[in-house]
Amino acid sequence: MTWFGPVSALGECPRWDERSQTLSWVDIDGGRLHLARPLAESWDSTSVQVGSPLAGAVATADGAGYVLSLGGDLVAWSHDTGLGARVGVLPREDATTLRLNETVTDPNGRIWVGSMAYDWTPGAGAFFVLEPDCRVRRVLSGFTITNGVGWSPDGAVMYTTETRPGCITAWDVAPGGDPVRPRALVTADGTDGSPDGLAIDAEGNIWSAFAGGGHVTSFSPEGAVLQRVEIDAPLVTSCCFAGTSRDRLIITTGTKRLDASTLTRHPGSGRVWDAGFVGAKGLPQQPVTTVPGRLPFAVAET
Repeated sequence: MTWFGPVSALGECPRWDERSQTLSWVDIDGGRLHLARPLAESWDSTSVQVGSPLAGAVATADGAGYVLSLGGDLVAWSHDTGLGARVGVLPREDATTLRLNETVTDPNGRIWVGSMAYDWTPGAGAFFVLEPDCRVRRVLSGFTITNGVGWSPDGAVMYTTETRPGCITAWDVAPGGDPVRPRALVTADGTDGSPDGLAIDAEGNIWSAFAGGGHVTSFSPEGAVLQRVEIDAPLVTSCCFAGTSRDRLIITTGTKRLDASTLTRHPGSGRVWDAGFVGAKGLPQQPVTTVPGRLPFAVAET
């Protein structure tokens, strides 16, 4: 197991883009977008400063760049032009109290993004979806710290994570794509960390990073523990499967709120970890099919 990339205060949202064979992740507090490509024995990484809080990045289907979750907006970004058009997700009056968080695309290429309060106010968070006409719709409300989202291989089940109080929830997916009929799949009391970002493998198993626990643990679709991957970094934040065959487990970590003694004991904190082959292959990450600025848009919440 090796680590690579610069140190992040809060590394998050790793995503593998098969088209470009590029891994992306963000430093939420540092406001940097990180990109890396695999070499024979390591990873070649670069970084771009785009602003904070930068909660996520997902590649666009046309290969032009990424859509970023920046503050309370979804923002188009490309190597050539930098930041571009944006769609407001959170009301401007909430900018000092709320921000966006985990960002992912569903099987149809729509962006799903969570929100949370800076001070972790219970119930202040929600999950939103960016529709094909560039409308933003609030789908789920009443969460504290929204986090990892994923779908079963057949798209019939959606998984959401709430780091506080510590739960992964399974939802049936209605014909229109919205989650319905929630059921608790994994619950945690915080003594071994709390579920954060997640990835789904080709068998439908859920791989969850446990912040404060120093591990990624996989669960069956029924919630049974299958495998645990220990990381020598306590603040494990998220994971994805990357590489040509999507069979390398990649794990992001952070240094936020870790004291000097802890950082000395865990020098890999804040790095991206390549855990190698863990006997699983990830699902492909769908690129974004709707990009701010490509269509007229309006903000709408229901």
